[in-house]
Amino acid sequence: MITAEEKIKFSIIGIIFLSLILLLPVIKSVLITDYPIRHIRVTGALQYIKQESINTAIEPLVATGYFFADLELIRQALVNLPWSKTAQVKRIWPDRIELDIVERDPIVQWHEDGLLNSKGVIFIPPSIEAFSELPILSVPEKQRVELLLKMQFLMSALKKQSLKLKSFQVTQRQSWLLGLENGLLIQLGHIKPLEKFKLLMKALTLTEKAQVKKMAYIDMRYPNGYAVRWQ
Repeated sequence: MITAEEKIKFSIIGIIFLSLILLLPVIKSVLITDYPIRHIRVTGALQYIKQESINTAIEPLVATGYFFADLELIRQALVNLPWSKTAQVKRIWPDRIELDIVERDPIVQWHEDGLLNSKGVIFIPPSIEAFSELPILSVPEKQRVELLLKMQFLMSALKKQSLKLKSFQVTQRQSWLLGLENGLLIQLGHIKPLEKFKLLMKALTLTEKAQVKKMAYIDMRYPNGYAVRWQ
């Protein structure tokens, strides 16, 4: 049986608990006002993500102050930015948050409007105009990782011949077509295209560079040789 003294104790506890609940909005408001986030520090060198974009993305999320800012929501907002690959957020007493953002690092263009990183991850930014110098990979999507590796081999082999790959196209029928920066097109076909490319590289090694510069189109689809169309 509850005594009168115990009833008084429970009543006092209840009043205190109810008062705290009623005061929570006031306490939160005071903490937000007295402990705002005054400084946002971005670590790492960013090439493509602008400070203005960062501010716009997280401004409403940091307005809740130092204690109530949801770091996971801020992190998600940063990851959703174009060019952002990963992001980490941490609080630094008394009025700062630190943002560590890692950007995507494209190595080739993907078809007409995308980019690929070294692992073959597709990224579609608002614009790829700034990456027009990167070579273009146009291949079936499911083969992009495998063919990206082959593209890197092609680029390395061509560089030894003082040539630069501009585009690498593989059709659904697995026919390979290379476009070089000097305008030369190399048709390798779908039958052992890599072997034919290696044969061509050996042939170009024995060809004068002045002659190579005059070539407009090389067709490697012949079983015992290749055809050349001159400029």
